[in-house]
Amino acid sequence: MHEIVDILKKECSYHPNNYITSDPSYLLVDTYEYTTYWTEEFKRCVLGYWYNGRYITPQLYFYINHYRILVSNNSGGKKSKVQTFSRPILRDVEWVVFYNYFVCRGFSGFREDDEYSCNNDLLIDNYLSVTVDINSDLINSKGDLKKYMSPREYLYKNHSKHYETPLYDNDSLNLCMMTSRGKGKSMMCGGLLAHEYTFNGAKTINELSNPSTIHSYCSTRDV
Repeated sequence: MHEIVDILKKECSYHPNNYITSDPSYLLVDTYEYTTYWTEEFKRCVLGYWYNGRYITPQLYFYINHYRILVSNNSGGKKSKVQTFSRPILRDVEWVVFYNYFVCRGFSGFREDDEYSCNNDLLIDNYLSVTVDINSDLINSKGDLKKYMSPREYLYKNHSKHYETPLYDNDSLNLCMMTSRGKGKSMMCGGLLAHEYTFNGAKTINELSNPSTIHSYCSTRDV
């Protein structure tokens, strides 16, 4: 377990309003405003988005802005049987699940970070002397190895700078969630699959025009 719930509740940088995009329905197709808006949205859905030192992953940004789930109107203290399609709510559980998924995708830091890397190769003893093909993303501007920070710790960290290029040089991992019912597992898994399907597994802007193929498997079971 990782103690992050307290952090989520205390830091205003996690507030949902910081990551919700404006409604594009008023934009006219084939206008400058329309093209500008969707170019930026595609970028955020592939590279992620920063706000006040806090990084939201591409999958989570896509989920809360461009994915729709069935929600009930629970106003008045009663659960309604009437459901409508709406944006998911950004809660603590979404940050936890999507950050962990990002780690499992192989996240290894940002290319522009000159101090820290999350690449697990840095855990190899005497990396520079025993490695033939040295990864240039592990070397800082002074020619020294970057400091290692675990991917999960790095994602929850509030950064002093915003970085452009996420790296995925760690091995991919399986993700298993064991939770009580009603936490939104099916919705979040659907959002993750929709993201990978929409962008065909692209991790960079260049891959949007020449995408690779990612295989994602998702299942749920009541115990």
